[in-house]
Amino acid sequence: MPHKTLNKQKIFAEDALYSSYDLSELNDDEITSFFTSGSIDAYCTKCKKRSVFRLNDDTFSYNKEKSQVTKFGLITVKAKCTRENHNELLNRLGNCDNIFYAIFKRYSNDLLKIGQYPSKGDMDFGELDDSYKELPDYLRTELGTSIGLYAHGVGIGAFVYLRRIFEILLEEAHQIAKKEEKWEEDKYIKSRVTERIQLLSKFLPTRLVQSANLYGVLSKGLHELSEEECKSHYTLVRQAIQLILKQKHEDKEYDKVVNKINNIN
Repeated sequence: MPHKTLNKQKIFAEDALYSSYDLSELNDDEITSFFTSGSIDAYCTKCKKRSVFRLNDDTFSYNKEKSQVTKFGLITVKAKCTRENHNELLNRLGNCDNIFYAIFKRYSNDLLKIGQYPSKGDMDFGELDDSYKELPDYLRTELGTSIGLYAHGVGIGAFVYLRRIFEILLEEAHQIAKKEEKWEEDKYIKSRVTERIQLLSKFLPTRLVQSANLYGVLSKGLHELSEEECKSHYTLVRQAIQLILKQKHEDKEYDKVVNKINNIN
């Protein structure tokens, strides 16, 4: 069974289902504290924003007499959103208190993540709707499919759709570049991807040009990395793709603003 380094934020809020962990380096008190105290940062589906969720000892499979979580069976972690919201009914401020659950199956020192609510997909889609409304439908579909696959524990498949986004951005730039009078199409066709990026550099978001090796990482995910390795790198790679998409949108908006300024008499 593959194991991962214990990190509360990553395990509870970021890792996909069926990720596994090794508890052998923690004693009983440390394990109990891990599941029942502290906080995580996650997207709140009620607040529609990233918030701090505080864990509490109201954890299923928690033996209050021994003050320990179970060694065998299910462990359900419970955390509440701490963001202050205005309660219209009571006309005062109060905590959101939206509840987050993460469910694990424990067998001695082996731990397996088997459930989460809201799901990883719902949380990621929520952030996508909040921050990337400007994305064209075809890019939202590609990114959304990638997020959904990762949420269900499919690492390699999730990488496939991230690479498709990268390739779509290249081809869009390529179609624009072809209209240039001095464009060398034969040279472009014979070039490798990293070379194509340089040829298209003035038509691409600078973040993509600066991270040309990202395509190599995505391709490695398809041909060399295991499911577990793809899942462990997915969040970082997806963040890079999303930041590139965001810059692409910002560049368009900036051009609109500049054009309006230039038209001022």
